[in-house]
Amino acid sequence: TVINLLNAGKEIVIFDNLENGHLETVETLQSLGDVKFEKGDLRNIEEIESVFSKYKIDAVIHFAAFALVGESVENPAKYYRNNTSGTLNLLDTMIKHNCKKIVFSSTCATYGNPEYIPVDENHPQKPVSPYGSSKLMVEKIMEDYDKAYGLKSIRLRYFNVAGCDAEYRIGEWHEPETHLVPNILKSVFEKGQTFKIFGDDYNTPDGTCIRDYVNVEDLAEAHRLALEYLDRENKSDVFNLGTECGNSVKEIFDTCERVLGRKIAVEVVPRRAGDAEALYANAQKAKTVLGWQPKRTIEDSIKTAYKWEEKRRQETTMETFFTWIINHETHQYSLIGALSPEQELVIDQIINSINQGGGSVARQTFDRNISINTQLNSFNDITEGYTFVPANEVISGRRFIDL
Repeated sequence: TVINLLNAGKEIVIFDNLENGHLETVETLQSLGDVKFEKGDLRNIEEIESVFSKYKIDAVIHFAAFALVGESVENPAKYYRNNTSGTLNLLDTMIKHNCKKIVFSSTCATYGNPEYIPVDENHPQKPVSPYGSSKLMVEKIMEDYDKAYGLKSIRLRYFNVAGCDAEYRIGEWHEPETHLVPNILKSVFEKGQTFKIFGDDYNTPDGTCIRDYVNVEDLAEAHRLALEYLDRENKSDVFNLGTECGNSVKEIFDTCERVLGRKIAVEVVPRRAGDAEALYANAQKAKTVLGWQPKRTIEDSIKTAYKWEEKRRQETTMETFFTWIINHETHQYSLIGALSPEQELVIDQIINSINQGGGSVARQTFDRNISINTQLNSFNDITEGYTFVPANEVISGRRFIDL
């Protein structure tokens, strides 16, 4: 959404506590345009107040929420404090600063178990988890804040999201990962990992659950259109966001194998409690009122998700390399692993330099191999002020270094 808004000429302030987010993602976005970042938490109203005092905020797009259904059942307080109470802090600060437009990321979880499909916006809202309840509470609060204070909101009820930025700059990066496509891809990237299908005895064509998977870039487009609708019409509304086409878990799995051109390890296990048989959207209202039209296919989502995951894992290898190399505080040897042959060569040269006489030689040797990976050009800055261990403290014949 930030990329979409930047392309539309918007100036953006990101407010995030990075509890589930990543500074690397923020830095990537900042490299693309005018993006400010303020670290803060919705549960701390003073931190929200600080942002609204520092910047003239015209409108808010509110994504911040905990979103694991199972966890919400085990720890509902976490969800009500953050998702519901935190949003109250945000809305109160908006009113105080006369900012009265907000696009809210709600969820199809507010509907609960579907009474009919496809699910439209008039479907009864009967959430079956604290997560869904926390979002529904916010929707009701926004309706009341509109009547009392004139705060206009667009509530976007997502179905399932897949894919990443088409240029692979940002994408899904969750711990733990609960989304279907990334979990299938784990079975490609991680040896010994088997994808589990929870139940193949549902009353569906292939026996597996059916869901509605909308591409994340199409979803981003919907947020911009919702913001433009608020600017244009200045009235509150609610919209479903989905493709209106259900895909079964088995269909998504088969599509992953076809797109990637390889077999993926899979195991069918018993059903999970609470999984609905089928759930997909009626999104005609968003198409008619907002002019939104999902354009990407599930194949597009899988291709970009794979490329993003591939890129992220390569970059993580290099980040891990840096982390292990400069871990001087522990005074312990740190293992360097999962390196490419080119990276192994660099490590060998650094070790040889240590044996020959210390840090300065190692840095020079490293500089001569700078073309191996452009991410390595900050090595000198990182190592400034650190000293390589003496040669007699290097464990002979093994890939260990300590700084």
